Amino acid sequence: MPARDELLLQIACYTSDIGNFISASHHYDHSAYILEANPIIGLSNEENQIITEMSRYHSSKSPAAQQYHYRHLDNDIQLTIAKLVAIIRLADALDDSHQQKN
Repeated sequence: MPARDELLLQIACYTSDIGNFISASHHYDHSAYILEANPIIGLSNEENQIITEMSRYHSSKSPAAQQYHYRHLDNDIQLTIAKLVAIIRLADALDDSHQQKN
């Protein structure tokens, strides 16, 4: 995995559940909304988009070509998002209690 993708994955792990502060219901949509409105300083627009989409799709939704937020992205960005979302979902499943136990 490229080092920059690893960094994006780490950032998405920290930010993907921030939508819970608005509502636990559809928190992934709230997370994406917060990240769209508040881009992370030091990241490019493309990198902020990747993190936003990872937050949107890390939970129950899956990226699909017919979804507005996903279909307008370049194919290589879609592939990066799909790969990183798979990893974050796996990590989330391993920490199902969300208590970060080892």
